[in-house]
Amino acid sequence: MPLSFIHHGAVKPFISESNRKLAVACSKAYEQVFQSKCLKVVTGASIPIAADLAHAATAIPLVIGMGLASDQIHAPNERFSLTRLEQGFYVLSTILQSLGQLR
Repeated sequence: MPLSFIHHGAVKPFISESNRKLAVACSKAYEQVFQSKCLKVVTGASIPIAADLAHAATAIPLVIGMGLASDQIHAPNERFSLTRLEQGFYVLSTILQSLGQLR
């Protein structure tokens, strides 16, 4: 059976550094909200603009999330619970509060 493929392009990759102040603040925020150790996972994501924003800002991006594998993102029956959305707001507010105290 003959197969054909269409290459639709690709985006530039990037990788974050887990020892940067922002990454440390994010880890602490997750730990505070969820009362458990934050796991740092290197993974791919479909955020095409992230590398371009990093280049334009001359900064190293940090991508954080609240999704679970069971959410089946981009599947016909994807979901994201309102509880995790609320937890995400708590995480972000904790991050902003801790960044405001950094000097």
